[in-house]
Amino acid sequence: MKKRLFVLVLCLVMALVFIAGCDTTQTTDATDDADQTADDTEQTVDEAADDAVVQQEDENKVIGISLLYRRDEYYKDLEAAFVNLANEMGFELNIQDADLDTATQIQQIEDFVTLGVDAIALAPCDAFGVVPAIEDAIAAGIPVFVFDSEVESDVPTCQITFDLYNDGAIMGDWIIDYIQTNMNGEAEIAIIDFAAEIKGSVIRATGFEETVENAALPGVTIVAHQDGEASRTKSMDVMEDILTANPEVDIVFGINFDTCAGAKAACVAAGKEDVVIVGLGWGIETFEALENDDPMYKAFFIPAPPVLAENTMNIINDYFAGEELPDSFEGESFILDASNIGDYDWESIIAMRIDE
Repeated sequence: MKKRLFVLVLCLVMALVFIAGCDTTQTTDATDDADQTADDTEQTVDEAADDAVVQQEDENKVIGISLLYRRDEYYKDLEAAFVNLANEMGFELNIQDADLDTATQIQQIEDFVTLGVDAIALAPCDAFGVVPAIEDAIAAGIPVFVFDSEVESDVPTCQITFDLYNDGAIMGDWIIDYIQTNMNGEAEIAIIDFAAEIKGSVIRATGFEETVENAALPGVTIVAHQDGEASRTKSMDVMEDILTANPEVDIVFGINFDTCAGAKAACVAAGKEDVVIVGLGWGIETFEALENDDPMYKAFFIPAPPVLAENTMNIINDYFAGEELPDSFEGESFILDASNIGDYDWESIIAMRIDE
């Protein structure tokens, strides 16, 4: 009887050990499964994070661009060049037209900040008035690139222009040579520029004026210097007033082609078709006038839009690449006249316009 009881107890103990062993195995398996699930989850999170980084790197940078005034031929070709370069560089553009209105441009800058663009580029309507908006954008962590003209501030990430003073100076050198060669060293000159808020216009007109004055030709006098608002209509009115006060004007320097065209219309109406007109030129009329050897339009300095667009986009691209940038960057303009217009392929540039 005792022997049988011992056997039963032994069997009971062995059964309990077996059951405990089975529970331990199940617990271990459950633990292993939990660890594997945790590992899989961690790997999934890591992969998702890596995918997010790759996706972020693959996303195109968005650049908000505020043009000075799209209706001008210069800005039509500048915009087309921006678009083509952005496609090549992998940027997306949000292009707006300030249309020479400072308040509009400020609002555009503020809108770009709200949208969270990666960079802002603008041709300033006002060298002073847009500075606070630029400062706000910089404070929001968005780089701001100023092109074509300058603002009165060192806050912008970079200011990309041409050598503005030299633009006027090379035109001054050209006209001095023309006066000495064709006008016996004598001439009365009128300058029609743009408002003081457009710093590029002021500097270019100054470069022309000082170059002429420094030539110290005794028979050369600058008799007028007025603002034509870069408008044909306004420049025509201004030129009529200049001719009333100075009927012997021989030469007009205009800050853009519309200025030159307005001045020409006033001169033709006054019967002064021998007046020589020079200045900043761009557009179909400019090039065709030179090709046809127009008797009044003699020469234009050319800050080519494709050059300005390329300089601006390269600077922005360098910024995103982490390269050190200069505070400012200046391109070089050139003179076109009847002697070299045939060497300049302006038709290819015009053909790239977006709306034509």
